[in-house]
Amino acid sequence: MGRQMVTYDKSTKLKANRFKKSGYVLKGWNTKKNGKGKSYANQKTVKNLTSINGETINLYAQWKKVSKPDIVKKVSAASKKAKTCTLTITNVKKADGYQIRYASDKAFKKTKTVYVSEGKGKKSSTVIKGLKRKKTYYVKVRAYIKDSAGKRYYSKNYSSVKSVKIR
Repeated sequence: MGRQMVTYDKSTKLKANRFKKSGYVLKGWNTKKNGKGKSYANQKTVKNLTSINGETINLYAQWKKVSKPDIVKKVSAASKKAKTCTLTITNVKKADGYQIRYASDKAFKKTKTVYVSEGKGKKSSTVIKGLKRKKTYYVKVRAYIKDSAGKRYYSKNYSSVKSVKIR
């Protein structure tokens, strides 16, 4: 967050977190190092962080260790248009997005990878383009979560493999 001046009796949005800690995500800010003071969400709008006008206050970053997301259970794959595959993923808890691997062989020897951010609501979807007509492709998906440094942490396993014949 860095240094930020806040005027007493005026609402101010806290600056965005700029700190990075590998293997951790920012949980929020707290008036005590040990997290037992008053807590604030990242970029929260605040007013009067202290009861005394002119007093200086420090906010301490509160970190949470990254835990791997759940395994993707529901994936559907369909070829609705020529040379494309539409994938729909039922969102899992704690995921920032999904890694999609697809190949024209069951062993995934010549695999391609696509990343998609988690969609709003219960499902995420994407369209894979440039596929060969009348060919069968195999698809598997796993969820990921990013730490504050941008590193991805993946679910333990991939979803079950789905096959789709391209129009």
